[in-house]
Order: sequence, then C-alpha cells, then structure tokens
Amino acid sequence: MNHKIAIALLTVRPHNETIKFAESLQNAHGYEMFIFIDDNDYDIEYLHNSSIHMVKIRNDLVESAGYKCSILHLNRAGSRDKSLFYFSHVHTVIFDHIWFIEEDVFIPTTDTIMNIDNVYTESDLLAPNNNMNIDGDTSRWYWSHAKYCHFSIPWASSMICAIRLSRSLLYEIDKYATLYKTLFLDEIMFNTIALHSNLRVDTPIELKGIVWRNDWKLEEILITGLYHPIKNIETQSYFRTQLLHHMPA
Repeated sequence: MNHKIAIALLTVRPHNETIKFAESLQNAHGYEMFIFIDDNDYDIEYLHNSSIHMVKIRNDLVESAGYKCSILHLNRAGSRDKSLFYFSHVHTVIFDHIWFIEEDVFIPTTDTIMNIDNVYTESDLLAPNNNMNIDGDTSRWYWSHAKYCHFSIPWASSMICAIRLSRSLLYEIDKYATLYKTLFLDEIMFNTIALHSNLRVDTPIELKGIVWRNDWKLEEILITGLYHPIKNIETQSYFRTQLLHHMPA
C-alpha cells in the first residue's frame, strides 16, 4: 500500500477493546490511528502509553471554525465535526485518504480495510451509497435538511458510519465550513459536496453492511466487509475471534 492513509475512530468514550483493536490494526499495516473522544470530561491520562493518537478538542474551538451542525438534532460539534476540523487545522500531515469510522462499526480483521484500500486507490469518497435527489423533493427521508446547505439540486446522500475521504474532499469541506461557518447534515453533506466539486464517489460492495438498523449474526459476516451497527463492543471482539479461528490456514 503506497498511499498514506489514516483511520479515525469516532467515539463518545472509547471502549478498551476498541483501543486494543486499533493498536493491532496500526501494528499490522502501519495505518496511523486516531481515536476521537466526544466527551471532553473523559480522562485519557491513563492512555498516554498507547501508540494511538487520542484526541479531545474543545467544542468552542471547533464550532468557531464552522465545524458544527453535521449531526442530526445536534447543534454543537460532535466527534465527526471535531475529526474533520482536526485533519484540516491541527494534524495537517498530508494523508492521501482518511477513514472516519464510528465505534459501533464492526471491522472483521486487521486486513479488511487494507484490502478495500488496495482496490479503491483513486476514490475521493468511499461510502455505502450515493443516493441522488434530482427533483428537490424534500418530503421524504431527511431531505428537508438539504435546505440548510448552499447547493442547488442535485443533492446526494449516504449512510456515513464508515466512509473514506480524500485530501481533496477534506479541502472542499473546509472551504465550506470557513465560508458559511457551519456544516449541514452529514448524510447529505459528504456526497453532495463531492458531487458539486466533481470528485469521484465509489460505493464498494464491502460497505453494503453499513445499514441503519440490523441485528447482525455471526453467520452473516464476511471478513471482506464492514458492518453497522454492532453496538456491543465485546460482541465485536467475540465475532472477530470466531472469524479468526475459522479462517483458512
């Protein structure tokens, strides 16, 4: 893998198993790993020996730069806003791509993301979907939130629990936040900004397990894909162990 890629895990307060797997993922393939912590009162001092970047950022710092309102019913900055701000204004090392993955997304093995990256080397946005709204109908789904964006139709949307962004798309998002001092609903924002910036969007089959709601069973899991939601992190660890034991030698 020649591209420089980071993985940002989005949490409120990270589970110990999340941290352990992040360290394994970093050690296996050299990804630079970041865990974003939304709870600013959460004590991370005990994690100072971890090789993972543990990131907490004050809400007011992020919001003043326009990184807010991307999460439904949340008018402040959340971990996704903070992570987007961080890679444009704080940790400005040039990554070719950055994954943004919620903690309740299941990553089956330390190879799963690498294998996706090796296929999709040029995409500006990897997302589960790229649903188009070409007529401006805001009566269905959450399309009414598109009225808060500064783009005319067409708009586009996707589940965004696990997505990968290019440096070019991050730059366009930062331009928007700087100009308008706010973002807009994340499930519309990423795809719509990519669309209006003439950037490349791909929807890998490996991300089709990213859905709003499902009670995933172990027998449904393929090691090639990502899955949402599996909110119990200990269940994620159990699934990972079982899959490892049944992988071909």
